[in-house]
Amino acid sequence: MSLFPYSQIYLTKAHRDFAGIQKSSKNAYFVIVGMPYDSTTTYRPGTRFAPISIRDASINIETNSILNNIYLEDVDFFDAGDVDIIGMDVREVLRRITSIAKEANESKKILISLGGEHTVTYGIAKGMKFDSIFVFDAHLDLRDEYPLSIKYGHATVTRRICEELNPPRVTLIGARAFSKEEEEFAKKRELEIIDILRIKENLSECVDLLKRAAEESSRIYISIDMDAIDPSIAPGVSNPEPFGLSMYEFFKLLKPLLTKKVVGLDLVEVCPTYDNGNTSVLAARILLECLTSIWVNRL
Repeated sequence: MSLFPYSQIYLTKAHRDFAGIQKSSKNAYFVIVGMPYDSTTTYRPGTRFAPISIRDASINIETNSILNNIYLEDVDFFDAGDVDIIGMDVREVLRRITSIAKEANESKKILISLGGEHTVTYGIAKGMKFDSIFVFDAHLDLRDEYPLSIKYGHATVTRRICEELNPPRVTLIGARAFSKEEEEFAKKRELEIIDILRIKENLSECVDLLKRAAEESSRIYISIDMDAIDPSIAPGVSNPEPFGLSMYEFFKLLKPLLTKKVVGLDLVEVCPTYDNGNTSVLAARILLECLTSIWVNRL
């Protein structure tokens, strides 16, 4: 039986596989899916090209893990291609993504998604079963509408997750840019925000907080918006914000979450047209470290 027996109609084969490696879909622990969508982008478009760019970068970096003493070749993963969603209405896009996520979840595969704009996270989360979501992002994405009348978009994604999916734990990491409306919503919902100043002033305390949160969780979902990282390191994003995470800070905060409890992970908002390829290379390295970290912690 196909990995996606019902929703495979929504998938198109990628022009190359992640890291140039392809293993059995049946035996895969992880399944990688590209989600090339950017129709609600309000600043710098082009994240639809991210899955292609990240895969290109992935075949040109070494496959050894910096965080784990293994190689990516030792990990069982399958690249299923991209969801066919370019230019479609956002509700149809989310419906297709949810279908893919639901089947991956039911097949007990860990879904690794390559965005695309952050909107795709709502569609993935809707198809998943989890009790904790950890979001690395420069922004809170808690607007009710943005722009006016747009309910499902890159700036409303976390609010829709909170309101419609209502996970018990929502933790936002690296935030430094938000509106008064978003701050008020976050306070009302008592969301855990580990903002950039808190991280810069006491990194070890923030790491310990995330360790405890992971220990208290049963099923973890992780969303990585690349603009959480400082634009001096990752300039190729749709909405860059200065004073972001360093790579050391980012990996120190991320690593405690990469346990056998992870049911899905996405990396979004890479915008390849706005740099020389460095952000895609960094994204490929992050994904490699995520795959290998979860793999070694799976038992």
